Amino acid sequence: MPFSPKFLVALVSAGLFLPAMGEDVSLRERLSAYATTPVLRARVDEALADLDAQSYAARRRAMAVLMEASSLRAELEKALETVGPEGRVALAIVLQAHENAGVEEKLRLLMRRIIVEEAKGLVPLILQAWEGRVVSSNDTSRLCREAMQASLLAEDLPVVRKALTSPTPLVREMALYAVQRLSQNRESLVELLTPLLTDASEPVRWRAAVVLAQCEERAALTVLAALLDSEIFYIRHQSHELLSAMTAQDFDYFSDGVASDRRPAARLWQRWVAKFGQRAEVDFSKTRYWLDAEDVLTE
Repeated sequence: MPFSPKFLVALVSAGLFLPAMGEDVSLRERLSAYATTPVLRARVDEALADLDAQSYAARRRAMAVLMEASSLRAELEKALETVGPEGRVALAIVLQAHENAGVEEKLRLLMRRIIVEEAKGLVPLILQAWEGRVVSSNDTSRLCREAMQASLLAEDLPVVRKALTSPTPLVREMALYAVQRLSQNRESLVELLTPLLTDASEPVRWRAAVVLAQCEERAALTVLAALLDSEIFYIRHQSHELLSAMTAQDFDYFSDGVASDRRPAARLWQRWVAKFGQRAEVDFSKTRYWLDAEDVLTE
């Protein structure tokens, strides 16, 4: 028996991609509804297999599970190529429901609540809730960082260290900020963050470079010089400002110029760092301003 259109519409309208919640539901429970856990991944794998099941009840249960898996969009899109015709119809409806649900905005509201209430002990759930998601604005990243800071406890260090290797750029970025605040040992911090200097995400590379510059790691200079070619304005602008503050060099680089105008000065910077970066006098104490004013600088 195929999915009936009425059932599918009712499922979407009922919002089964999230559990029904009343006003008395705790912040922890609300956040848990968005968490990407190993249990959810296993349930999604089973649900995808059941989309083409003979049993109508099995297909209905599968649809309900997939409605809850908004963070696994990439996996669901890939599954469109492997399920049967009816499964593709069901998955298309699920993906459209996720798109219309405004999950990012709902999570932003939860981040604001965590900040206002200073709700401690939610860091693992915050990281799980954003796992697999792509955000649309720097403001969302800022709210995530502030929520992590408000909720962070010393015992969260193992969780955030593990999150540094997450496949989700925002999760790595949040974990980087958290590790920076929790790690008291310079050698440990350098060991943890040095791999992030080659991260695929420019915001992650930039923040790792700033923190490692505070640790007087000269490899950070090379990363900051390379980021002068970034298409993200705040990254190239703050990279130049920090390089200039630490080295007293300039090379007439203008971060608000077009790429062709910025490129010659960027190359001068990169050549200077390659030649003198390991031995020039560098005032690494200048990084303190960038660490203290992070949210103003990344708007």
